[in-house]
Amino acid sequence: MVDRRRFMLEQKAYQQSTGEQHEKDGIVLEFSEQTNTVTAFITFFEGSPYASGTFQVEFVLPEEYPFKWPKIKVLTRIWHPKVALDTGAVCCQFSSSDWQPTWTIHNLAFMLRSWLCDMETEQPVEARIANQYKDRPFVFERTAMFWTTKYACGSAPLDEEYNNILEIAIEAGFSENQAIRELSWSHWQETGLTTKEWLHEDISQMNID
Repeated sequence: MVDRRRFMLEQKAYQQSTGEQHEKDGIVLEFSEQTNTVTAFITFFEGSPYASGTFQVEFVLPEEYPFKWPKIKVLTRIWHPKVALDTGAVCCQFSSSDWQPTWTIHNLAFMLRSWLCDMETEQPVEARIANQYKDRPFVFERTAMFWTTKYACGSAPLDEEYNNILEIAIEAGFSENQAIRELSWSHWQETGLTTKEWLHEDISQMNID
């Protein structure tokens, strides 16, 4: 069973700081004793393609907590080589020996944000996204920003060119989420849409990097 005393101490320590400070830090936590989970709402700072978006992350505390890593799942869709598109599972390259019982979920949320700001990884969970980051960094940046605006309530305007391509795909019969994923994988080229006949002159005439 999760150490209830530790859970309550973390919750109390977090609540002692003000909501204004939490917003300034860009990390807001919600504790649920019933489900042994902590939900973090993480905002990235300027300079990141995820800037201005708010990403919901779930930390599930194992029975061995605080002596074992929590399970981490990103609930908000994010275009990132270290986060599985289907499940939100995070590619953690830390071994069990890396965990320190003195760390708190608040600490871990800060660590996770810093870790996600670094796209480099030898074992990505999304190899195609990792390849795009290496081979087509400009497309990766635009795509990550597009996803941030679309799914994470980012304040940046949607990329107009990419959004035009998306609208054409939707008109052709794709669901919005399916089209966004397929187009993102294919660097926003029409050949990425593989499940329907795709011969649309409007897209083929567009010039995409």
